Amino acid sequence: MPPYKHAFYDYCMNNQDEADKEREFSKLVPESGFTYFQMALPFLDKQKGAYIDFEKVSEPVLVITGSEDKNGTSKYSKKQQQKYKKIQR
Repeated sequence: MPPYKHAFYDYCMNNQDEADKEREFSKLVPESGFTYFQMALPFLDKQKGAYIDFEKVSEPVLVITGSEDKNGTSKYSKKQQQKYKKIQR
């Protein structure tokens, strides 16, 4: 089942217009909700589906956040950026 509509609207597309929210929500498939859960709440994911072994990352990584992002805040993105910087070759 995709994520709940209100959660998707409030956290993933909180600053988009209603038509865009509807269009994107309609594209979600049953696995989308579980995948979102794994990425958004990794500490609750016993299967470690979204786990990243930073030592194995060898390609450039783009970390993006929006100024009004409620899911991937700029503080979180900066923290992720620091993890990748530590392993740059």
